[in-house]
Amino acid sequence: MQNRVREEINAAVTTRDVTSEHLDTLPLTRAVFYEAMRLYPPAPKWCAIASLTPNSQESH
Repeated sequence: MQNRVREEINAAVTTRDVTSEHLDTLPLTRAVFYEAMRLYPPAPKWCAIASLTPNSQESH
């Protein structure tokens, strides 16, 4: 799958940088990205903040 995505990007992008203008020409890459986000969603921001805040009721 990685090789297919790389081939799609190389065929669609002729410059060094991939921009938002290229997204319409990358359907496989977009599908792989959305599937990865579905399977492995990013952690909610509040979890990261909550884990950094010490619990005042715990004894250390």
